[in-house]
Amino acid sequence: MSILGVIPMQGKDLWAVTDTSYRAISDENDLAEGEVLHIGAQPKINAADNEAVRAQLRAVADYAIVPLQYAVDLGEATEEEQTLLTKWKLYCVRLNRVDISVSEPDWPPLPD
Repeated sequence: MSILGVIPMQGKDLWAVTDTSYRAISDENDLAEGEVLHIGAQPKINAADNEAVRAQLRAVADYAIVPLQYAVDLGEATEEEQTLLTKWKLYCVRLNRVDISVSEPDWPPLPD
């Protein structure tokens, strides 16, 4: 039995952690192969946290792009809509190029 098996863990935050991700677990038996146990506050893993931020920013961009792209596809887009679509697409390109391995990525600004 590991030492963790004899330490009471109630009230503790338990996390299964890898080099690139983490997830909350209820006890050490929930660990999968390749995961290690972290006890305490939510772990800081830049790549995983930053990937989540990038996914949220990409969802915002996708929400803006879809109706603009429909207007272009149907030949109904105004010049303003075409310009805005180009800005959002460029934003996505820049977003995908962000180095998420650093602690404070240089996120591109949202289009005007």
